[in-house]
Amino acid sequence: MSAKQIGWALKRKTANPYAKLILAILADRSDPNGWSFMSQATIAKQAGLAKRSVIRMLAMLEQEGHIRRVQRFTKTGARTSDHIQLGCHFGGDTQSPGVVTESHTIPSSPYGVGKEEEKGLGVEVPSLTVVGGTET
Repeated sequence: MSAKQIGWALKRKTANPYAKLILAILADRSDPNGWSFMSQATIAKQAGLAKRSVIRMLAMLEQEGHIRRVQRFTKTGARTSDHIQLGCHFGGDTQSPGVVTESHTIPSSPYGVGKEEEKGLGVEVPSLTVVGGTET
């Protein structure tokens, strides 16, 4: 368990709150390099979710870049639990989508208050960051 990894997980933007819960559980149970070997059934039990929901949330987290999964197999070739690594350790999701990477001055809002808005000087606002083809 690493408080830093749990903090990282809790700051992620996810498309679903259950996905964030699963990410926090993985962070809590991961080694210092961000690897977790929990089975989907164990994750489901800890999260209070159905195994099928966990499967969907893991796919979502992987698609969003918060985790990566490596399939594992037994000596007989049967599937076993995946290796799951947190994005903060592999250069995946090192910053949350929507983090300001540059800024531009735009005209001030007509609803603004204060001297700057009255003079029409504009205000500094973050630019849009395109992540995966969507604006954030």
